[in-house]
Amino acid sequence: MENFHTSHQKLLRLANRIVGNLSDAEDVLQDCYEKFFLKMDSYDLKSSEAFLMTMVRNACLDLIKKKHTIYQSEDVLLNYSSSENPEKLIEFKESENRLDKILNQLNEKHRTIYHLREIEGYELEEIAKVLSITNEDVRTCLSRARKKVRELYLTHFS
Repeated sequence: MENFHTSHQKLLRLANRIVGNLSDAEDVLQDCYEKFFLKMDSYDLKSSEAFLMTMVRNACLDLIKKKHTIYQSEDVLLNYSSSENPEKLIEFKESENRLDKILNQLNEKHRTIYHLREIEGYELEEIAKVLSITNEDVRTCLSRARKKVRELYLTHFS
C-alpha cells in the first residue's frame, strides 16, 4: 500500500464516521485488512487504498444492518503530539463535535460522500468508483450535503 499509516488513518476515520464508534470501526478495519491481505494477489488493483475504502464502507454498512442500530457519532480520536497547545486541542475538539452533530443529520450516502470529499480529499471520480455510483450522482449528493451542512451550521451554531 502506498503509505500505510496515512491510509490507515483515512480508513479508520471513514469506518468511525459510518459505524459511530471507534471500537467497532477498528474491528471492521481489522477484518477488512485480513481479507484484503489474504486475497491481495488475486486482485488486479490500480489503487489498494480505493479498494480498501470500498471494502471498509461495505463492511461498515453490513455491520450497521446486522446490529440494526442507527448511526450515532462518537468523537473521532485523532493522534496529537503532546506538544500541541491544549487550548487549540480543545477548540479543535469542539469544532469536531459540532461537525459530527451536523453530519449525523445527513443520510448515509450524503454523509459518506461529504466525508470522502471534504475530510479525506478524494476526487469526485474516485468517490464515484469507491461507491459504485455515477460522477453526476456524486456531484448532486455532495452539493446537497454541503447545502445541508451550511443550513444546519447556521441554524445551530450562529
